[in-house]
Amino acid sequence: MNPDRWRQIGQLYHTALELDPATRVAFLDETCGDDYELRREVESLLHAHEQADGFIAGKVAGVVAEMAARQRPTSFVGRSLGHYQTLSLIGAGGMGEVYLAEDTRLGRKVALKLLPAAFTQDKERVRRFKQEARAASSLNHPNILTIHEIGEASTVGGGAHYIVSEFVEGETLRAMLRGGRLDVGKATAIAEQVASALSVAHESGIVHRDIKPENVMVRPDGLVKVLDFGLAKLTEAPSHPADSEAPTNLSTAAGIVMGTVNYMSPEQARGQKVDLRADIFSLGVVLYEMLAGRRPFEGATVSDVIVALLTAEPPPLKQYCAEATAGLEHVVGKCLAKPREARYQSAAELIVELKTLPPGGQTIGATTHRVEVAMPRSASWRWLPIAATVLLLVIGLVRFVSLRRPTAAQPDQIKLTSQEQMPQANAHPVNPTAYDEYLSGRFYANRQTKADNETAIMKLQRAVALDPNFAAAHAELAQAYVWRFFLFTPGEKQWEEKAFVAVEKALRLDPNLAIAHQALGRLLWTSAYHFPHEKAIKEYRLALTLDPSLGEARNQLAVVYNHIGAFDQALQELQKAVTVDPTNNLAQFRIGQTLLWQGKYEQALTTLRKIPREANPSLVGSTLAMALLLLGRKDEAADTVDEFLKDYPRDTDVGLFTSIQALLAALAGDEKKAEARIRSAIEKAKGFGHFHHTAYNIACAYSVMKKAEPAIKWLQTAADDGFPCYLLFENDPYLNYLRKDPRYIELMANLKAQWERYQAIL
Repeated sequence: MNPDRWRQIGQLYHTALELDPATRVAFLDETCGDDYELRREVESLLHAHEQADGFIAGKVAGVVAEMAARQRPTSFVGRSLGHYQTLSLIGAGGMGEVYLAEDTRLGRKVALKLLPAAFTQDKERVRRFKQEARAASSLNHPNILTIHEIGEASTVGGGAHYIVSEFVEGETLRAMLRGGRLDVGKATAIAEQVASALSVAHESGIVHRDIKPENVMVRPDGLVKVLDFGLAKLTEAPSHPADSEAPTNLSTAAGIVMGTVNYMSPEQARGQKVDLRADIFSLGVVLYEMLAGRRPFEGATVSDVIVALLTAEPPPLKQYCAEATAGLEHVVGKCLAKPREARYQSAAELIVELKTLPPGGQTIGATTHRVEVAMPRSASWRWLPIAATVLLLVIGLVRFVSLRRPTAAQPDQIKLTSQEQMPQANAHPVNPTAYDEYLSGRFYANRQTKADNETAIMKLQRAVALDPNFAAAHAELAQAYVWRFFLFTPGEKQWEEKAFVAVEKALRLDPNLAIAHQALGRLLWTSAYHFPHEKAIKEYRLALTLDPSLGEARNQLAVVYNHIGAFDQALQELQKAVTVDPTNNLAQFRIGQTLLWQGKYEQALTTLRKIPREANPSLVGSTLAMALLLLGRKDEAADTVDEFLKDYPRDTDVGLFTSIQALLAALAGDEKKAEARIRSAIEKAKGFGHFHHTAYNIACAYSVMKKAEPAIKWLQTAADDGFPCYLLFENDPYLNYLRKDPRYIELMANLKAQWERYQAIL
C-alpha cells in the first residue's frame, strides 16, 4: 500500500474515531463513496480499536490493520472463479468481499461472495461452513436470498472459497434508514417479511444470528430479501453438545461488520448458546430502529452498548414515533424482552401479531365486515332500481344456466349445507372504479390463456392502484401472477415474487379473507415451493372454513387431491364447486380429468368435449388427446394435438403436446421420432408448472418402447415434481411393461405408502 493511500486511511480513521457509532456510518458513506477498499481499511482500524475497548492506541491499531490488509488477496475484479467472471466489487466487510459477476454458463448476473482467509485456514471450520451453507441453500422462500452454489477455485494465491447467490437490485435497509425513520406501514411490512424468512429458516433448524439492517435488502417493488443465511449457525442439537461449536463470544465479532453488537440478544452478548429467539430479539432491534430512527441500545464503546443491552430498557417508542400505539409498543417490547421465555416463541407467532397491526399500528380484533362500494349518497338512490333489475336478471340467468347445464358427470346433484350456501361477508369500503376493474380482472383471470392472463394482470393492477387497501384485489392479483409464471413465462422469476408480495399484502389487510388463503395455497402449490401438498390443502381448507361458498378453492383443492391420487375426494369437491358456480369451466374440466385418471375413458371424453377450449388450451387439449388415445383412437388424438398447436400456439408450446407426440410415435414403432420428440419436450417444458405431466408422458413413451430404465427415471421425476399419483401409475396400461421390474416395484411400494398416509390425513 503506497504512503499516500495509508495517510488517507489514517486521517479518516482518526476523524471517525471522534464520532459516535451512528454518525460514523454516515461519515464513511460520504467520504468513502464507492471506494470499498478504502472503507474496509478504515473499518478495520476502527474495529481493532473497539474490540480492545480503547486499550489499543490508534497507531497500534493501525499496525494491526495494516498487517491484516497485507494478508488479504488483491482485488478479483476481471478474474474468473470456475465459470463465474467477476465484473465489479459491490461490497466488502468482515465476512468477505462481494462481487457482481456473470455466470458464463447460464448467462445471468450473480453476486459472488469471496470468503476471507480466516474462513479457509481451518479445515474443520471450512467443513462446518459448507455443511451449514448447504443447509441454508435448501431454503426456498421469496424473502431469502437464493444461494446457487458454494464452491472452491484455485487462484494465484491459493484456493478461494466462495458463495454464489442471486443478484438483487435494490438497497439495504441500512441505506434506507440513512434518510430517517420509516413510516409505520413500511416498517411493519418489512419486519413481517423478515419474520417470514426467519420462520422458514427456523423450521429447518437454522438460526441466522446476525439480523441487522445491512443484511436486509429491499427491492424497488417492496420485496424484502434477507442476506447471509449461508453464514448462519445451525441450531445446536441438545443431545449432541460435544459436536457443536463454542458458544458465541465477542471474539467472533472480528468477522462481523462494525455495529453488529447493537443487534445482539442478551444471551449472545453473554456468550451463551443461542436459539431462534435470538433472531426475534435482533428483529425487534431492527423494527425499533426503523420506527424510531435510532437503535434501542446505544453507547460510545462496545462495552457501553453491552451494559445497556443487559441492564437498560429502551426509551419508549412513542418518544420518537408519534404514530406508535399501545399495540405497536407491545409487539416491539415483546421482541426485546431480555428473558427469552418472555419473547415471541416463534417467528410465526410474531407474524400473527404483526398482521393484526394496520398501517396506523393499532391492534385490532379479527372482526368480519361487509364489502361496501363507496358511492355518493345522492347517486346511490338513483341507481337502486337499475341495480335491482340487473341483479334479478343475473340471478335468473344463473338459475337458467344451472338448470340447462348437462349433469351426466355429476351424481343426482350433491347437497350443500346451509352454511356452505352462505356467502362470506368481507371487509373495507371499496372504490367503485377499483371494484369494476377487479370484477373485470377476475373474469379474464378465469380464462387461462396468455393473452387473457396479461389482461387480468393489467386490470387487477389498476384495481389495487386505485384502492391500495382492497384486499380481495390483491389476492386475485396474486393468483394472476401465479398463473403467469406457472403456465406462461416460467423463466421470469419476478412473477413468483410479485405473487408473494400480493398475497402478503392481502393477508396483512385482512387475515380472515378466504380468497387470500386460497391465493396463498395456489402460490405454495408450485414447483418453486416443491409442491407441498399438505400445506396447500391446509390453506384451501382454511379458505373454505372462512367461506364455504368459495367454489374456486374447492376446484384448487381438487387439483391437489388428484395429483396425490385422492380421486374420490377430488370428485366430491369438484361437484360441490360446480354446484356453487355452474359457470366454473375449469372445475368441469377437472371432473373429466379425474374420470380419465380413474380409467373411465368414455365418460371422461364426454365431459371434456363440453369444456370451452379457451378455458385452458394446454390442459383441455392435452387431456382430450389422452382420452382419445386411451380409447384407441390414435388418429383423432394426433389430429387434436395438431389442432391445438395450430390454434393456440402461445399457450400450447410448453412441451406437454410434444410429449404426447412422443407417445404417439412410440406406439407407432418409430423410436427415432419418439426420442426426438422427447428431447424437444424436455427443452420446451423447462420450468413449466405442469412439467410433471410432460415427465409422466415421457415415462409412458419409454415404457411403450420397452426401455425400463429411462421410463422408471421419468416416473420418479414426475412423482418428485408434484405428481405422486399412485393410483394412476398402478393402472395406466402404457406402464404394463414395467410391472415386474424390481425398480418399478420399489417405486410403487414407496408411492403406495405415501398414498396411504395421505388417505389417513384426508
